Amino acid sequence: MNDMVREAPDLMLGPARYSPPTRTVTVGGQEQRLEPRLADLLDLFIAHPATLLERDWLLERVWGTEGSDEALTQAVSKLRQTLGDRTLLRTEPRRGYTLVAAPEPAPALPEPTAAPAQALTPEPVPLNARPIRLAFLSGLIVGLLVATILALLFWPETMTIMEEVTEEPGQAPVTRTVECDGTPQECETIRDFRQQDSQ
Repeated sequence: MNDMVREAPDLMLGPARYSPPTRTVTVGGQEQRLEPRLADLLDLFIAHPATLLERDWLLERVWGTEGSDEALTQAVSKLRQTLGDRTLLRTEPRRGYTLVAAPEPAPALPEPTAAPAQALTPEPVPLNARPIRLAFLSGLIVGLLVATILALLFWPETMTIMEEVTEEPGQAPVTRTVECDGTPQECETIRDFRQQDSQ
């Protein structure tokens, strides 16, 4: 490959912008990096514009002993497609190919605009803990309320059972109070048991 071509500035080939140092072609804002042999082939056409380059000469320069007519034909076809203008490379049947127009220097690319300067030491952003505390306290209060409601719904009630018990025959009955912490059914069972026990 020609080193002078590789160090050249960007060139325009029809609608395509070619950068020899990076071996990239840009058409319509789309950048594509060329495969090494494809870039070598394009560099040869650029170094010899408007000149018929014979097939055997191109094969020897780009592929060495590994080339074939089919490989060259496919490479030229792909190069035409990449450049965005199939008429840039003219086929001379059974002889070779010609780059029909000399490449022109590409206009300079606009300089990238610098981002506005920022302070070297940005101010620390204070972490406002108040929303976190409020969320925690709200969750705690809601949890306590739910626990209280569940306790009221399912906690057994204390029931007071009044019993009349007569200790001695002929005496007035004595009233005794018994508390039961179970369900009403459990308290009824206790009362029935005590009544049977006292008889």
